[in-house]
Formats: sequence, structure tokens, C-alpha cells
Amino acid sequence: AHRTAFTLLEESQPFYIEAIRDVYSEDMISIRTDIAEYYDRISGYLQEEQQADMDKLVLHNNPMISLKCLFNMTSLLEDCLRDRVWLPSGGFLIIQQTEAFVSIDVNTGKYVGRKKEQETYRMINLEAAAEIARQLRLRNLSGIILIDFINMKNEDHKDELMHVLSKHCRKDPIKTKVVDMTALGIVEVTRQRSRKPIFEEL
Repeated sequence: AHRTAFTLLEESQPFYIEAIRDVYSEDMISIRTDIAEYYDRISGYLQEEQQADMDKLVLHNNPMISLKCLFNMTSLLEDCLRDRVWLPSGGFLIIQQTEAFVSIDVNTGKYVGRKKEQETYRMINLEAAAEIARQLRLRNLSGIILIDFINMKNEDHKDELMHVLSKHCRKDPIKTKVVDMTALGIVEVTRQRSRKPIFEEL
């Protein structure tokens, strides 16, 4: 009532503050920037909201090597945009964003053996569950997410998979819910939209 027209009354936090706010605090090792203005804004935010993380903030001022080169950011960003994500076992994920939902397909990949086939499927699916939860956070994927895990016959293995996926999704600071596994073996997950996914940001 006492401000002139076009006065800024309130503004949303910049993207880098939102990123710090949304990350799972226990997973955050350090916060590094080489931009003094960002450092000052982040420092002010941490003092008010997350004092326990103050010691993690670092201003990078080494003229010999940029942050981008130090942490190989170009390669990491390219990885975030690739459809294929490899798993330690040799399996891989195919992640595709459509207009209506996110599709994630789990594949056996380099595994060609037949011995203990179901145990191998179980192992790959459990690896995939952990990596999928990580990729949802990393890529900031949201909305309806449909995951096609490798089919398993053992009901105990299916229950274990749902439990492990739910456990990893609970670490997400953004509300994420593992809904159910359909009769066709498709796992439904929903994740609240907080900001644009990384492929749109880039």
C-alpha cells in the first residue's frame, strides 16, 4: 500500500539457492562457486536457513584451473543428457522424456550367461533402483515416471525391489512416491515438479 508502482515486493530464490535447498543434505559434500556474487548470496542463505552446511561453502579462486575443468563439468552434463546410463553389472537404463511421462527401461546389457539367471536379474534390478532414484534427482525429472524393470518370477524378489526403490526415493528432498507395480511389471512412480528438468534448463 505504501510502495510506488513497479517496486519489487518479492522474488523467488535464484536457481542455485533452490538447488542447495532441494539437495539431500547428508549427500552434500561441498558447495563450490567461482562467482563472488553467488558466494555472497549462498552464504547469506546458509546463515539464515542451513547453518550446519556453512563450512561446506567454498569460493574457488584458482586462476590456473577453472571449476568447470576441475570437476569435468562438460562431460558430466553430457552424461545427464544421454538416454543410456550404464550400471556396474553391465546392465543399463534407457531414460526417455515424453510429453505425458518419463519412461525408464532396465536392460541386461552385457550380461549373456544363463546360470543363475533370476539372481542376475535381481542384482541388475536392485542396481537399477538405486541409479534410477539418483537420476531422478540429477536430471530433476518429475510427473509420472514408468519403470520397466527386468521381469522376475520370484515374488520375494519383486517385494525386495519395491522396498529398495522406495528406500532410495525417500532420500529425495522432492516429494517422490513409489505407487505400485502393475500386472505387466511396470513400476509407477510420481515425483513432484519443483523446477524445469535439466534437459530443458540446458
